[in-house]
Amino acid sequence: MDKFPLILSISAISGGGKTTVAKRLAAHLNEGVRIVHYDEYQLTGPSDFGNWAVSSGDYNDWDVSPIVKDINLHIKNPEVKYIILDYPFSYLSSCSVEGYD
Repeated sequence: MDKFPLILSISAISGGGKTTVAKRLAAHLNEGVRIVHYDEYQLTGPSDFGNWAVSSGDYNDWDVSPIVKDINLHIKNPEVKYIILDYPFSYLSSCSVEGYD
């Protein structure tokens, strides 16, 4: 594929409206959209989120490889024009997503 889909990352605190924005944006874009919802994954990471945020806040403390795997699958699907990432962090850590900067 010569052109990657556009990845739109929506991040905010818990209850900040990420899912609502993602669903409305998907409805507006209409077709060729895939939403990747953080809440649908059981990620391995620090057990105390508040302590993690204060002590390190290092995104690499979380294993986001299941999310990265799904995003990379969507990227390879020629029908996908947009990937909306409903995700509480600003970055995906050092995991590799094709075309994501």
